[in-house]
Amino acid sequence: MRGQQRIHLTPHAAAESSSKCFLQQQQQQQQQQQQQQQQQQQQQQQQQQREKEKMQEAVKRTNTLTSTSDDLLQQQQQQQQQQQQQQQQQQQQQQQQQQIQHTIKGLGGGTSP
Repeated sequence: MRGQQRIHLTPHAAAESSSKCFLQQQQQQQQQQQQQQQQQQQQQQQQQQREKEKMQEAVKRTNTLTSTSDDLLQQQQQQQQQQQQQQQQQQQQQQQQQQIQHTIKGLGGGTSP
């Protein structure tokens, strides 16, 4: 009887075993996917690290560049200031000359057309 019952239960047992097998396969797939994801994350982290290092290098380079460009800017500013001072001096000289001419005209020494 027990043998017959076993035979009778076989389709159910077969279904169970196949579903177990299916579940195992799914679990394995999930584990594989997780491993792949972990590997991808590690790769991404490594890449990010490399990018970070590249950025740091670039920042160092730009820092040295900016320091030199700052120096250049300062020089330019100094030159501009010097030019402005020169222009102001020229304007003052012109004004003085105009004043002298006016005073000469006022005195009657200027040549009137």
